[in-house]
Amino acid sequence: GRRSVHLHLGSLAAGGVASAAPLFSTGVPSGSNGALSATSFPSISFTVSAAFTIGSDATLTGVDFGNFLNRSLPIDSSSLSYNWSIGTTFFGSEVAAASSVGYISVLIGATNPVSVYTLYNTTLALPNIDVGAGTYYLTLSANTVNDVQSLWDKQNDVTDGSLTQQRNTVNSFITNTPRTTFTIHGETRAVPEPSTLALGALALCALAWRRR
Repeated sequence: GRRSVHLHLGSLAAGGVASAAPLFSTGVPSGSNGALSATSFPSISFTVSAAFTIGSDATLTGVDFGNFLNRSLPIDSSSLSYNWSIGTTFFGSEVAAASSVGYISVLIGATNPVSVYTLYNTTLALPNIDVGAGTYYLTLSANTVNDVQSLWDKQNDVTDGSLTQQRNTVNSFITNTPRTTFTIHGETRAVPEPSTLALGALALCALAWRRR
């Protein structure tokens, strides 16, 4: 099938997107009609925050998510950039955050049913964020020029307000939403076993005794 790539590199994405294994995923983009709004419209902007769980200590390196771009409006390198944060609560940024970052979008196809939107898989690079095992919250919004519209893809037939929430910029009203589709990439970090730690401590003690 036809495949096109839209590339826009910002300050944090300049080093490229790290290739790492998925640490968490809610599935591939569904392309279903009525995708969740995550970015900007002419009169109102939206921010979407979604929970994800990491099973062990890990370094987060990137995030993929399905999104729709309005194909009737011109998309160029100055039309769209993303803001993201990772926190320990909805819309939180206690772990890390960045604004106006670049992205890589790969065309998947049109929405179903066909509309003015086309579906993309979009990748954002993360600056090697070290986290422990636990539940975190990915928050996404976008900066737009000329009212370029983007929507965040959602899972089919899955609604759970405890996992994804949306907030608008007019009155900060928060609503529960269907689960979004996204994947967190990264690498797990091995935790030293007690025996390894003990050997390391003995080695340090021996080195200190030798120097004395």
